[in-house]
Amino acid sequence: MSISGLFFSFEGRISRLAFWLGILVISIIFVLSNSSFVILWGRRQLPDGVRYAVLAAILFWPFAALLVKRFHDLDKSGWRALLILIPLVQLWFIIEVCFVGSEEHHNRFGPRRPLFDDDTAMVNNARVRRLMDKRDFSDGYIANLNKESTQSKPRNAPSQRFGRRGA
Repeated sequence: MSISGLFFSFEGRISRLAFWLGILVISIIFVLSNSSFVILWGRRQLPDGVRYAVLAAILFWPFAALLVKRFHDLDKSGWRALLILIPLVQLWFIIEVCFVGSEEHHNRFGPRRPLFDDDTAMVNNARVRRLMDKRDFSDGYIANLNKESTQSKPRNAPSQRFGRRGA
């Protein structure tokens, strides 16, 4: 998923990590924008409440997009994001969105995706293909793997990696 898709699209799903990174970016933008307002125009020019309202209005869309996609990742409707407006429900909302793990399988909102780009998935798939090409996954290979894993070294055998010099 691209950066613009992460912050401006309501389609698809994002993981907890992508959600937290998105919240971090939005928070940094908020702090830098607020500081630049104060530096450029001073405190007396624009009251704090107005300044915060302008910044919240600007950053509402990216936050809503992150929230809806995070609900999609939990296989829930994006309309649940409106629950943040109910004061007593906010604690449940924070726990569910911020700390509950992702659905591991494909859900009605699409497959689980890598953090940002599809390039990551392509690189990982290429690695898996290379490993599979190098190995013979026939029954004989798997039997050899099982045989090797059940054999153990003697407990008092010196380690080649951490042994004495010259030994």
